[in-house]
Formats: sequence, structure tokens, C-alpha cells
Amino acid sequence: MIAAKVKDVAASNPNLSPVECEIEAQNQLLTQSAYFRELRAWEAKFERQYDRAAKARANHKRTAYSLAIQQALVAPLPVIQPTRNRTNEANPPMPVSVDLTPRNAPCPCCSREKFKRCCGKSAPPVLHAA
Repeated sequence: MIAAKVKDVAASNPNLSPVECEIEAQNQLLTQSAYFRELRAWEAKFERQYDRAAKARANHKRTAYSLAIQQALVAPLPVIQPTRNRTNEANPPMPVSVDLTPRNAPCPCCSREKFKRCCGKSAPPVLHAA
């Protein structure tokens, strides 16, 4: 559509440069064709959607990266073999206490957001004993 209009403008105005021909062709199309104006509006809409998706993808990568770092910083607990007591029976295993981040606390990844809105979006809720 633009190429055909550029050829028409170049034929009617041979003294214009190719850039000027294209500018004039687009200006004429904008004033004469509602279809061309609609195409420009759709193009702008798709560019905004693409930018939004690119930002969301970058944010997801940052969140996934910070989760990976957070998991890497948590050292695995050492495996301790149970000792035998005087009756020669294995001691019952000790309960392991896990320090979980409360949902309303600041996020440990230093994003300045609450944990529930940053790294804790997919985390299960923390139930506190009464």
C-alpha cells in the first residue's frame, strides 16, 4: 500500500528525494484512507503489547534468578547419623525447624517489595502456631 503510493508520489513529483516521497505518501494515506489510519492504530497497539510482554519476561527472569540465588545461599543441612542410646535402640529423629519468611515481611532478594508480591508469589502460605 505504501510502496504503490510512493511510486505515485515519485511520478507526480520527480524533484523529491526518496525519503521525502515516502513521507508525502504516508501523509496522503493518513488523510485519504481510514484503513491506513486503522492499521497505524493496530501497529501502535501491538507495539505496546510487545513492550509489556518484554518487561514481564525480564521481570520473570529477574525473579527466577533471585529465587535461584536465594536457594543456592541456603546451605543443605548436614546428615547426622542417629546415635544409639543405652538400650541399643536408635534415638528418635530430631524435628527440623525451618525459618520461613512471613508473607508481609520485606523480600530477602532486596527488591524493596513485600515477600508475597515478589519471590513469595508461588510460595505456600505460612501458618503460625497459636
